[in-house]
Amino acid sequence: MPEDKATIVILLKGLKPFEGLSDEQLALVASVTNLLEIKEGQGVDLPSDRDYPFYAVATGKVQKTLQSWRKEKPVWALKKNDFFGADVAILGSRRIYTVVALKPTQLLTIEAGQLATLLRMIPRLKENLRTILRTYKALQSRRFDWVTEDEEILLVTNKHPAYLFVALLGPLALAWSSLLPFMVNLLSPTVAVSLVADWLGIGILIAAGLWAAWTYVDFINDYYVVTDGRVVEIESVVGLYSNREEAPLSAIKNEEVTTSFFGRMLGFGSVVSHAFMGDIRFENIAEPAKVRDLITSLRKAAAGQAVAADRVTMANLVRRRINPPPPAPPAPPAPPPAKTRIPLDQRLQKAFSTYIIEGDTITYRKHLLVLLRHVAAPSLLIVAVLGLATWLYILRVGGQIDFPSPVAIILTPLFLILPPLAFWWGWHYVDWSNDIYRITADKIIDSEKKPLGDEVTKSAPLENIFSMELERKGFIGVVFNFGNVVINTGTDSKFIFLNINNPARAQRDIYAKKYAMEQKRRTAEITKRGEEIVDWLAAYHHVSDELRRPKDTPQT
Repeated sequence: MPEDKATIVILLKGLKPFEGLSDEQLALVASVTNLLEIKEGQGVDLPSDRDYPFYAVATGKVQKTLQSWRKEKPVWALKKNDFFGADVAILGSRRIYTVVALKPTQLLTIEAGQLATLLRMIPRLKENLRTILRTYKALQSRRFDWVTEDEEILLVTNKHPAYLFVALLGPLALAWSSLLPFMVNLLSPTVAVSLVADWLGIGILIAAGLWAAWTYVDFINDYYVVTDGRVVEIESVVGLYSNREEAPLSAIKNEEVTTSFFGRMLGFGSVVSHAFMGDIRFENIAEPAKVRDLITSLRKAAAGQAVAADRVTMANLVRRRINPPPPAPPAPPAPPPAKTRIPLDQRLQKAFSTYIIEGDTITYRKHLLVLLRHVAAPSLLIVAVLGLATWLYILRVGGQIDFPSPVAIILTPLFLILPPLAFWWGWHYVDWSNDIYRITADKIIDSEKKPLGDEVTKSAPLENIFSMELERKGFIGVVFNFGNVVINTGTDSKFIFLNINNPARAQRDIYAKKYAMEQKRRTAEITKRGEEIVDWLAAYHHVSDELRRPKDTPQT
């Protein structure tokens, strides 16, 4: 095999689309595969007169942007293990888009016709591509807006179809029971009994249908996700409820598989990941043993990667001690910050903002609907008072009434009625504004302060967070995308970011801050331990030199 094809085989072995292929199959794929290298900012030359070739991202990252007659639509950035192109061969229809490299990238490319032949010859390749396409489809939905751009999704699954059959046995049995009232109708000698039996049978059928529909909707909206950093359980009912629980791989102690009688017979089961403070359950999924093995291997790989990173940090530390770099030139003094006047619109935006970023601190307030609910009464009364005063003033000026005077009509609401209403409105605003949830570089903060009252603030280090749970309850919560983030810190009291806007974003922010803090702490610990080891090595060499140095012999 030529050297370039051997290189392509090595790249193919490390990519998910070609996972599980034999050496002979990989050699067959490599024989029709070419390696394309593009620089940052460079676009991929896609033909306009035929189906695009197939491209698999081997290294780097590219941005794919769909073209349509209305507007351009950026798609999730594609990185290693992702692919694009050959839309007719894979999807059945051609799409038009552009692809630009976000960093230096290596692409493995196969002509669309040759890929179609490979898909017929290698069923495993076709299965791998379909699995990745399901992941793409899931990523484009709102329920996966919590995934970070650099996070790799390794598995997206839901309940096994056979479980739906088992779950529908209850509604089916209820529907069969409706035959009894209809039989009573046929045997009944009276019209009244027949009418009651008919309505009872129809009611049972309607109840069975609603039960079956609810079971199906619940089935299709439950997802289970495994990424390279966490396991996630998503449960939702469209328009009514949305809940997500997750645990980082580092917090999982072990995994187990549980199956029922029907599960063993029909091929589905549950995978339970035991985290430090709670379990993540993948209920009634296909091939539970394989999913368990995947989570186990990822957990062990994460631990191994941490050890490897520690060794690299240690080696760099020893290298710097043996051959220290030249001292950096002193930085020039920073100029004093210029005083800028904040425009009124920006101040108003900040006053009513529910998501504020200031340096390393992210501040969340409760959703604006919470504020509107509390200020609804004073707002309506203010509008009513102003409307009544305007109406009375028009009547008085028009001569339709003689009392009160125009001055009284203006001054009475202005000084006697509107001030307490404005105070009432402002009290609710300050109360809403003072209830804040903060995510800093090393902790989470929950602060509540009543106007002219007590302030209660509690905090917990990010390192104490073992698991998080997201809740969107009710039609309003799902439609307007607000809910709760329940944070388990290993204590009796849980932190709850209550009724915040876009709780998935808060959960993602906490996860990112926790990961960054853990990496920083790990680096600091390794640096400290490395400094100690280097000091010991220096002392060892010093003593060794003394022992090897020849001693002066006494004169005779």
